[in-house]
Amino acid sequence: MLFQSAPATTDANPKWIQHADASGRTIFADFIGLPGQVTLLCELPVSGRLENCTVASATPEGVGHEAVALDAAKTARMSPKIVGGEATPTTVRFTMNFPEAAPFPPYKSPEPSDEALALARPIAARILAGQGSGRIVADVAADRQALVQSWIDELLPVDSEADLRRVSLQLARTMTTEQLTNIAAGKPPGGTVPDFVTLNAAQDPDPRRTAAADELRRRYCAQFDCRDPFEKKGP
Repeated sequence: MLFQSAPATTDANPKWIQHADASGRTIFADFIGLPGQVTLLCELPVSGRLENCTVASATPEGVGHEAVALDAAKTARMSPKIVGGEATPTTVRFTMNFPEAAPFPPYKSPEPSDEALALARPIAARILAGQGSGRIVADVAADRQALVQSWIDELLPVDSEADLRRVSLQLARTMTTEQLTNIAAGKPPGGTVPDFVTLNAAQDPDPRRTAAADELRRRYCAQFDCRDPFEKKGP
């Protein structure tokens, strides 16, 4: 459906009807604690749907915020530019901010039953098998992935049992026994399925992963640009 044009005597610049949702996250940037900022340049036809968006700039580059911003732009809507009362195609430029992810608060809800943990374990095993070892670097620029993956292999060697316990606990803490039973039987879980944030908020602190993330950030920022776009300059 096209937006109606303004009265013939009115000129108007595009306005947001639905902002691009910047809540999407990148696994790598969140893992090592890198905030980001991305500026997009998009075509805006009279339909109000952004098209042919390209990245005008990103700070820092190559950690995945660009892809998240481009994906978010697909859901955005703007009113058209009005010139002489007529809706007119134009281009728009806007910036999306990705602040450093806040630490998850300690889990304080009731602990899952042994039954729920037993149901969650084979589901967690399937999830981990599907993720593979390159999940953390999937968002990183292609020409950096091999180096970053070698650091991860060194700093965070695979501990299958620890990972299985961690993901099983996340699932059992955030899903009902009925949902877990349905998934185990190959059925839709039903009800509200936990999102990425909810799942990650349901894990216990892991000193091993924290130490690895800190060292990975140190190495990455020594090799590549890690500028903080929100860092205050001057007094």
